[in-house]
Amino acid sequence: MDPGPEEPSLALEGTELDPERSSLQRALDEAADTGEPVELLSKRGESREVFAMPDRTVQEKSYAVPRWARTDEGWARVDTDLALEGGAVRPIASTVGLEFSAGGDGALVRMARHGRAVELSWPGGDLPTPVLEGASALYPEVIDGVDLRMLATEDGFASHLVVKTPEAAASAALDEITFGLAGEGLEVVVAPEGGLEAVDASTGSPVFVTPPASMWEAGSTEVGSELAAADSDGAQRAAAGAVTADSSAGDGAGEDGSGQGRVAPVEVEVSADGDELSLVPDQGLLEDPDAAFPIVVDPQWLTKKPTAWTGPNKAYPSQSYWQFKGDSTAGLGTCQGWMGCYDGSTYRLFWQFDTSAYRGKTILNASFNVPNTHSAQCSDRAVHLYYTRAINQNTTWNTVTASGFYLSKVRSESFAYGGSQAGCAPAATAEFPIRGLIQDRADANGNQVTLGLRADSESDRNHWKKFSKNAYLRVQYNVPPDKVSTRAMSLEYGGLCASHSDPAIFRTKGKMTVARASDDDGDRIKVQFRLQDWIGGTWTQYWSSGLVPSTGKRSGSAFSVPMPSSVPEGGGTSRWTVRVYDGRSYPRCFTADWVMRREKAL
Repeated sequence: MDPGPEEPSLALEGTELDPERSSLQRALDEAADTGEPVELLSKRGESREVFAMPDRTVQEKSYAVPRWARTDEGWARVDTDLALEGGAVRPIASTVGLEFSAGGDGALVRMARHGRAVELSWPGGDLPTPVLEGASALYPEVIDGVDLRMLATEDGFASHLVVKTPEAAASAALDEITFGLAGEGLEVVVAPEGGLEAVDASTGSPVFVTPPASMWEAGSTEVGSELAAADSDGAQRAAAGAVTADSSAGDGAGEDGSGQGRVAPVEVEVSADGDELSLVPDQGLLEDPDAAFPIVVDPQWLTKKPTAWTGPNKAYPSQSYWQFKGDSTAGLGTCQGWMGCYDGSTYRLFWQFDTSAYRGKTILNASFNVPNTHSAQCSDRAVHLYYTRAINQNTTWNTVTASGFYLSKVRSESFAYGGSQAGCAPAATAEFPIRGLIQDRADANGNQVTLGLRADSESDRNHWKKFSKNAYLRVQYNVPPDKVSTRAMSLEYGGLCASHSDPAIFRTKGKMTVARASDDDGDRIKVQFRLQDWIGGTWTQYWSSGLVPSTGKRSGSAFSVPMPSSVPEGGGTSRWTVRVYDGRSYPRCFTADWVMRREKAL
């Protein structure tokens, strides 16, 4: 911002005040003293970490996948590994209150958040004791040849019916699977796009959602093929590994494909009185003699949040792959020709972040960071980053290829991490600088930003890469000084701040005073005064000489300047404004005009 002309100048007077030191200021002081970042625990969120940096800036990490969970003992790192506790199976630390059945005739699953809950029960009577492995609870043989696998995620759960053989697929029990359904403060409804919404009965807002349910061939992967040939006990163990969210089947292989075969939709229905949820699998896929078993039937239940990720596939343009269908990684580009790739599969990847904390900030550095877990070859290949429209649980390939979805290309970077060939770079995090985009969102008071990755070539299998869901933004910013309140402005002769309709009246030129100017992060501040005088039909401007005082003052100090001698005597109108500078940033605008009317001295 142009500081304006420096002459005629206004001389600065005044005294410093001792401001209250905020938690941010204390953290910045500690970071400056120790030379180490200091986390502001008061600003921590499920997907957010904020640090005071030694150079007196603030650095924030915003994660797509929740990182922290509130527990009775305070914050804990999210840990979805399951354990039997108090007669129920629970994750160690989750952002939702999640319980799976320990076996028997109780509820299959209960998920709660902020006093609202949804509960499902298994229709087939007593459940067997589950086999626990990591985040997975496997209930074997709930239907002959069918396992039920419940998977804890960071913000919800997935239920997977694992149909292991063609004989099991022919069971009439799979024509329609009906779960008992109950809600506490929630009403579960079918969304127009085919997913589910658990809606808060008092606000009408969704608390939990599901993308449209689907089913897919898991036997198209190498692990899935082993599963199909395993015996009953082995099948149960293989099922737990073959479709786990942390499955890395083939990740070390140069021919790592999509890990998923053909996909078909699953119809969902909620009974009129809301006490039953029915899944209707696609019989065509179940009955196909060429189907690659096992076949997995979901849905996936999630907390409605501003952060998200998805990876739509060109081969199934109407299918949602919301949150990677529970997988920890997803591919980018075409996997055509690599093992485990369904014909025509081409993927694009998207992540969405909450940017509301950056509003009004001066962005110094910003980057999008995403782990590249696998590359088809060692040679660097370009990946393009785009700013796009928002995504949701119904986003599909058709959505992201519609006109106007891509708003601008932000950056291109070339890299190849995670290749399995000798001499290839190991898996690593790719970084895309995006300072300009985040500043634009901050200036526009934006609440979120959605970023999309595309392979440089979507027809060349050598551009195939896989990325982790655990992407994050790293944003370093300065907190600009506060805009001075007009209530803090006064004239030595004329009183407090006045408006155009009721200007202050002065006859003797005296001091213009700001009682308090402040900066939230405690930087030493300088002040610039601007006086405009209505002379000869135009506003003549008088500025303080640059930013004064040259050494700055503590946040919270008072500032005064005498009215310049060049202001004419006699009648007329003047106005003045003020802005503060902390060494990096001004407030986003001047304070409002302070209007004065001069009258001839008595």
